[in-house]
Amino acid sequence: MIETKKPFQSSAKHTPGPWHITTNPAQDLVCAGDEVIADCTNVDLPYVTQANQRLIAAAPELLSVLHDVSALLPVASRMHPKDIYDLQSRVIAAIAKAEGR
Repeated sequence: MIETKKPFQSSAKHTPGPWHITTNPAQDLVCAGDEVIADCTNVDLPYVTQANQRLIAAAPELLSVLHDVSALLPVASRMHPKDIYDLQSRVIAAIAKAEGR
């Protein structure tokens, strides 16, 4: 893989990922370990709750991938096909997680 100046280091002040979905009879949560990141409970619209949970849980990976894509775009014309395939695979996986696939 093509080396960038340094690995992505987020300047964001959010709780580091990975984040995961935790569901129990009373709550629909997004957590990082034991820490609750978001309570997505919506008893009237459970399909909205699930979509919100997936998107929130995917946020750290989406941010990281977007930063990597942004850093590599200027040198994309010099990249090897395998590097593009690896990056594309990460992008597809992050989007799939956000969409619950």
